[in-house]
Amino acid sequence: MIYQNGRSLLNTMSNPAPYPIASEILETRDRELLSRLSGFYPNEADLQIAEQILVPQLRTVISEALSNFNSTRGELSSVPPAPAELPALCAEVDKSLATNRDLLDSEGLGKPLLDYVRSVRKALKAEMDEAFKAHCRSLLAEHGMVDRQALFDKGVKWFMSSQARFPPFGGGRGFLGLVLGEKKVGISNINLGRLADALGWPEKSETEKLQAYRSALAFHGISDRASLLSFGIPRFAHADFPPYGKGKAFVSFVLGESKNALGIGHFRRIVDALSLPDLSEETQQKYRNALAAHGVHDKNSLLAKGRDWFLKADFPPYGKGHAFAGLILGEVVYDLLSSHFPRIANALGLPILSAVTLETCRSTLAHHGVAGRSMLFAKGSSWFRETEFSPYGNGRALASLLLGEAVHPLTHVHLRRIADLLGWPEQTEKERLQDCLCALAAHGIADRTTLLGRGSYWFMKAEFPPYGKGSAFAGLIIGETVYNLSLDHLRRIADILFPEQK
Repeated sequence: MIYQNGRSLLNTMSNPAPYPIASEILETRDRELLSRLSGFYPNEADLQIAEQILVPQLRTVISEALSNFNSTRGELSSVPPAPAELPALCAEVDKSLATNRDLLDSEGLGKPLLDYVRSVRKALKAEMDEAFKAHCRSLLAEHGMVDRQALFDKGVKWFMSSQARFPPFGGGRGFLGLVLGEKKVGISNINLGRLADALGWPEKSETEKLQAYRSALAFHGISDRASLLSFGIPRFAHADFPPYGKGKAFVSFVLGESKNALGIGHFRRIVDALSLPDLSEETQQKYRNALAAHGVHDKNSLLAKGRDWFLKADFPPYGKGHAFAGLILGEVVYDLLSSHFPRIANALGLPILSAVTLETCRSTLAHHGVAGRSMLFAKGSSWFRETEFSPYGNGRALASLLLGEAVHPLTHVHLRRIADLLGWPEQTEKERLQDCLCALAAHGIADRTTLLGRGSYWFMKAEFPPYGKGSAFAGLIIGETVYNLSLDHLRRIADILFPEQK
């Protein structure tokens, strides 16, 4: 036995010439073969022959075959063979084994050794593939590329430049062609992706890819459908989206297909592919700010402004009302209708009445000496209707803004609702009824009989400050709008203010 102190035959026999390529891989297999010889040759004499004669001869034959193969590789002889070279390498080894079949006793005592060589060929191919990839990864690492993202960050332009040198493979095109096993290969984002795949650099998960695409858009302030459409096709086509390239290249990545031209349909598909919202909170706020510059802070103030104003108004940088409405709603608005305004308010999340509008209305009323519910009622509905409340217009316009509805005619009931909206506390029922009794007392009415005796026609024509005419006053007492005051209304007023004693 040629084993001394546990060392293998490789260390005890005269040192053969090292394997010219893939030496570490082949020497590992060499040691594995030696460790398995006793299993191949249970007979001691056969084992001695294998150890002393057949294994060294097999090693020499394979080494010579590898040398012959490597001598044909030129400048590539110093690096591991590429996957595309392995069929030629295997063919050279097979040729050498066949030529030396008698020397190796391939049909006799050497058969187990050759069977072993054949059995490990697939594993050796995988190991040599990995050795080649490891070498390629080390070349890329010298240029700062250690993963898929760094590869795309360098990009197509860099790979086509004179800076891209990968000795002994040459420039970017030669390196790419050798790794991909293609003689004519173009440098493109798609082929850089194939290079990353070949080198075992994993692609992002679908979730990670989508987030990376969204981040590339966000670099240009695009976070939703509206901002994408607002960006525009010409600007998008010329914009850079690192690491994906220009707009068309970026769209090709997102949609998974090459694009020679861009259209609005591609934008819609991008929105769907990336699950972009119609309006992000950031975009909503920008649009709300554009409206706020015109004093529009809520749904009611938008409705109060109206169609004609909206069409003429400028909303920089979005343009006139038509264009601005189209961006918000995500559609081309040919004819702006009143029905569009509630949709605009909903799309932007506008409140029905904002705190800003309520405070502005309180300030406007305070300018006219109205700072609470009692003061508002003292002024009365007639005063309110005729007064100008800049910047809102007359009282009906202000009431319509606050109540979110067309107000005609304006009555004391509307004033009560306005007072409620403005947060002015209501009188107690006892206080309210006492004020009504005082208003009647001013006309000499202090009991049920006198009230009914005056009649509905008189009551309707009479003034009851601060409540207005009789119809408005009656509506306040019975809690409903009174259009045609009748004797029945007077009886109901009498029941409330002068209940009959049982």
